Order: sequence, then structure tokens, then C-alpha cells
Amino acid sequence: MIGMAAQYIMKVIGVRNPAYAYQATAISADCTKVALVGLVDFLIYDVPLNLRLEPGLICWGDLTKRYGPQPRSAVDLEKSKDRRQGSLSYYMAALTNDVLAIASANTYVDIRNAGTGERIAQLKLPSENQCRTIAFSPDGQNLAVGLSQGEIFVYRAGLVRNFGGESIHLTQNNIPITTIVFSHDSLLMVVCTKDNCVRAYRVDNLSAGAFEEYIKPSEYGKPPKPADISDISLYYLPILTFF
Repeated sequence: MIGMAAQYIMKVIGVRNPAYAYQATAISADCTKVALVGLVDFLIYDVPLNLRLEPGLICWGDLTKRYGPQPRSAVDLEKSKDRRQGSLSYYMAALTNDVLAIASANTYVDIRNAGTGERIAQLKLPSENQCRTIAFSPDGQNLAVGLSQGEIFVYRAGLVRNFGGESIHLTQNNIPITTIVFSHDSLLMVVCTKDNCVRAYRVDNLSAGAFEEYIKPSEYGKPPKPADISDISLYYLPILTFF
């Protein structure tokens, strides 16, 4: 379960169960939907703007394509006859108002309708490297997946049936991707790699490569050591114009 707090009001989403651990959580850009993702299934909740109201369960689904308004019994991976399901087990997630994208560790991405739980598509990334991060742009139109050997795949998203079309493929010199974020207006994509480099891309021209690369940070005048930057974020800086 997870907790949400705003205006001194605390709400708990999910069911307290010591025997069950969520692999990932995701929240939509407008903070009205939350997804709780387990190893084999997921739940999507509606978060009322008035936090005095209780969050409501929207839908459930699992890696076998089942879905519905209420949860069903979970798949037992050890007893499953489909060996492939182990490699499909859920690992991380990203959410918009329309779409939930759940990545496995082994380059599969399960694309679900965030209103019903129904599968839209199942993407098999053209790489054997492990997924490290996944992110939607705030407008929901771009889905980026970063991998362990520096590859990034960006899909034009949205609730459409041809979701699995051509992706834009970027590489970062075999250096693991740690974080991908988009600007609030969905115009910029920023990528962080394990060598402490941060690169900025224009979403409408990703194939041109990064237009800005930030120098590796130094510590007390010494060269930096490789380390994971656990997270990065972009903030909106308004510009005042006077006439």
C-alpha cells in the first residue's frame, strides 16, 4: 500500500499485506490516477481532487492479459506452464490518464488501458539489455525506456492501437541509463547516465542528439567517481517580460 498526503490529509491506497510487495508505483502527471504494480499484476486507483473522499479502484490486470474492475487470484510463476512469464514479470511502471506502461526487467513493456486494464499492446524492445527506467512525457504522447547498456527507445504513445510502431533509438556509449525525465511542457527530455552525465534533448528532434551536455560534477576539486544519480527533475522557471 502507499500513502498520499496533501493539506494535512493522509490517504492510504492499497491493501496492507505483509506477504505481498509492490514492485513499483506510478502516478499520472495531473495526480488523479495512481498505479500499484506487483510482480504479476497491477491496480489502478482514481484519486479525487478532494482528498476527503476515498480513492476508488478503477481496474485490475495481470501479465496473462486478464483484466477487470476487481482483482482476481494472482498467477503463480513457479507453477506456470508458460516459462516466458518469468521474464515478463513486472519491474517498473509509468502512467498517464489513458495508458499504463509496465516494463519487465527483460525488455518487454506491457501497455494497458488505464481505464479498463485491457492490454493495448505488448512491446518487445529490439535489445537484450535490461530495462533501467521508464517515463511518459506529461502530455502522454511519448514513452521513453532506458536500458542498462545506454540505449533509449522513445515511442509515440497515446491510447492508440498502433502503439508498437517505429521507435526512436538513441545510444549513450554503453553507459547505463539511470533516469529519464521530461519537462512540464513535454518539449524537452533529459537523460542521466551512470557516469554522472546529464544530456538534454528536444523531443521534436530527438534524432539530432543532445543539444546540451552537462559536465560531470566534481567534489572538492577532485575528479568524480562513477555513481548512480538516483533521480533528477526539471522545474518550471517563469520568465517575466516587461514592455
